[in-house]
Amino acid sequence: STSSGKSLAFMLEALYTILANPGATVMAQYTTRALNADQLHKGQELVSLAGLPPETITSIDGTVPVAERAMRLRHAKIVAATPDVDHTYFMGHLDIPEVRAFHANRRLLILEETQLYSGGFGTHMLFKQRRSDIVQQYLNPQYKRETHGRIIATSATIAEPTAFMKRLTGQDFVEVGEEYNGASRYPRLVGISSMGKSRVVA
Repeated sequence: STSSGKSLAFMLEALYTILANPGATVMAQYTTRALNADQLHKGQELVSLAGLPPETITSIDGTVPVAERAMRLRHAKIVAATPDVDHTYFMGHLDIPEVRAFHANRRLLILEETQLYSGGFGTHMLFKQRRSDIVQQYLNPQYKRETHGRIIATSATIAEPTAFMKRLTGQDFVEVGEEYNGASRYPRLVGISSMGKSRVVA
């Protein structure tokens, strides 16, 4: 559910991935620039706590000049990006050594708010992800899906998530559902007023 710690869970996995695998890269995709910026801030805090330099994690979205992006990739192991930037920049500039290296060494893809990957946008994501997989396999002769093709997807509202993600990515998923939610829960009081009368629903 919302505020259950999903972001913390996948950021810890991202940190573990780059610490356990020298040279590994991680991409976290967020559907909006605002969400991208918010999650980047949280990620920077975790990177600092892990004793890693701040440039370990960076953001590349439409606000970052194209000329600056390769420089960021030179130092970053974790990149937060929007799907559009992944499609237009990462898939469209494979002649840039930093982009090729990031693709080849990616060991984890994080997809946030996956309930939004439906309709036309979902179809775009489906084809983009298939293309990304093919490019990564071409660039990395050591590619194995179980190590380089790992995906973590999050959503607070999606129905039948494993079936949905299978259609979207072609991969099998394990659902980590509400039964694993260890977040604190508090009683809710909702006041309802109608025609001058009020009542409280616990």
